[in-house]
Amino acid sequence: LPQIPSTFLCARFMDHPSVGRRAAITIMFGVVGACLFVGALYKPVAIAASMVGTFCATGAFNIVYVQVPELYPTAVRNTALGICFSFSRITSILASVLPSILGPTATLILIAAVCLAAAVCSLSVPETVGNGLPDRLPGAAPPAALEQSGGPSLLALSSLRDEVQPSGREKM
Repeated sequence: LPQIPSTFLCARFMDHPSVGRRAAITIMFGVVGACLFVGALYKPVAIAASMVGTFCATGAFNIVYVQVPELYPTAVRNTALGICFSFSRITSILASVLPSILGPTATLILIAAVCLAAAVCSLSVPETVGNGLPDRLPGAAPPAALEQSGGPSLLALSSLRDEVQPSGREKM
């Protein structure tokens, strides 16, 4: 139930100029961690805490989907996003086994600690709202500068690729 309004409200929240993506994701991860702690330690409010936590977890996931591609340049964007989401899928598989090993309360406390750590770590991520997508790695020379300095150009590299053929094949 809370996922649908979370998607719409978090989109507005993370794009607001006075909030931004970094503050939005920090708040979302922090609230998820707090709700998990409260739900694990105080059973009477567990349902309400889980509803608020689900709202914020959905928001955090949506913000990650927007912010991670904005952090990496075009050359590594798909790989970086794939690594991030592969890691999230692996940890979700591991999280499903944890209650049988640690017990439900300890599992919630562990996941809450990880969410709070993510909130603290997200403070070090640069703000990306209003910035365009980066085309190259920071500190890398633009392609025009490489061509002027005598470095490899894309045209030179493509012609080199056409000349090199795997053994056993003739160039047509």
